[in-house]
Amino acid sequence: MTELESLEAFTSSELTALFEKTQKLDSDRAVAILKLIAERAYADEDYQAMASWNQKLAEFAEDNLHLNVAADAQYLTGLAHFLQDDESTALNHYQIAESMNVKLGRDSELLDCLMNQMDCYECLEYYEKIIRVGERALNVARVGERFWAAGQTALKIAAAYYFLDEDGYSDLTNENKRIAMQYAEEAVEHFANSGDTEKEADAYEEVSDLLTSIDRDSEALEKIEIAIALLKGIGVEDDFKKQSLSGMLLSKGRILTELKEYELAIDTFNLAIAIKSQMSEDLRDDEKLSLIHWSKSSALNRLGRNTEALAALEIALNTARLSEEFWLYYRIMQEQVWVLYKEDRDLEALFISRGAIAEYETQTSKLLPSPIFVGFIISAGLCLSNLERWSELYEVLEKVRSVNDYLIPLNRVIRLDLLKATALYQLGKHEDALILLDLVLEEIDKDLPDEDIAECFEIRGKIKFEKSPNSAVADLQLAVEIYNLTGHEDSAQELISKYSL
Repeated sequence: MTELESLEAFTSSELTALFEKTQKLDSDRAVAILKLIAERAYADEDYQAMASWNQKLAEFAEDNLHLNVAADAQYLTGLAHFLQDDESTALNHYQIAESMNVKLGRDSELLDCLMNQMDCYECLEYYEKIIRVGERALNVARVGERFWAAGQTALKIAAAYYFLDEDGYSDLTNENKRIAMQYAEEAVEHFANSGDTEKEADAYEEVSDLLTSIDRDSEALEKIEIAIALLKGIGVEDDFKKQSLSGMLLSKGRILTELKEYELAIDTFNLAIAIKSQMSEDLRDDEKLSLIHWSKSSALNRLGRNTEALAALEIALNTARLSEEFWLYYRIMQEQVWVLYKEDRDLEALFISRGAIAEYETQTSKLLPSPIFVGFIISAGLCLSNLERWSELYEVLEKVRSVNDYLIPLNRVIRLDLLKATALYQLGKHEDALILLDLVLEEIDKDLPDEDIAECFEIRGKIKFEKSPNSAVADLQLAVEIYNLTGHEDSAQELISKYSL
């Protein structure tokens, strides 16, 4: 029986006592004891104990010049903290292990330390640090011809460059995405060299996503089709591969929708749905399934098949509710409202909008992000305006007293103020309406053709006309001009006829 096999027979408490006896007499045996205790904690998923014992092992091994063991123990201490969602402490230990492995010339272990640091920074959303550490890791992987590690690292760097822009770190959007694409393409090469076809397919999908983000949809379609072909080539019998394939089909369907290939997009989404239906419920991923149905509804909507679009949205809603992804649930609900509004089904759209507003006010912002809340205020307002229920319109709009409290773009601010000005005008509060309209027109570029701007000038012209027709002519003519530019000739002609312009 070997020394290690004899130790396996001991309980952890017996091993601890044995360590206390042997630590000053036999450092090799003491190290073996500590390693075994730490390994048992890892196997038992007791990560707190794992961290504690590996830290003890690291200190003891370093004191007794077992430097390789000490470096590995620091790495495992970091892993234990990472598994407890304590990324900051994990980073500290990974960096200590990194420094030790540099001195020991252990490139393979150094690469592991750097890649795990990237995982920590990814959780913390420190994208610039992912790039900095990732470039070092990639150099080590290239030199050592660690192709899989190089591919994985390149993919993470690509994602970091992409998210730099998404989170507003940089205005150089296209430049960062171009760099991201270079790394994603490098990942394709590394995974091809590693022989991991599934990861190679993932890398092609990443390239496709990046091409989509910079509106190169035709190229993106080519890449996602390569990804799909690679994955199908190795077989998609298990649920994990079906999960990947359904995600790729979702991406392909969205690209086809952008390319106005709506029928092909719908067929692609249906195929993704069929693949999802073959998966076990535990691995089906209701969030992704909801996204597929939602995306399908968009293609149907663009074909004018709104009844089918609404049916797809209903399935998407139910699935999003199961996933408990409330941001997704309310976004889909908002899409449902807009389709109903386009179909002139104002009462139904109003009912759903008011229900969402009431839920927001009950739950505060835990479930419904404030920009979506404002979206429901606007959709309810548009329905009430169509129904000419002016007092209710004003009451709903008053729920957003200050637009500065919400992260919403200028076009939504204008829409809110314009609806409120319309309500004030219809309720006979003309001076209040004029003040609001003047504020809106001060904030926007009057040379930009936009239906909302035309409406501002129209309402302002109507109010002025009641006091002095001559003073209203300039505003009404501007409204007519912008309506014509934006394809709303009927609105323009109505003003021309009514006011003899």
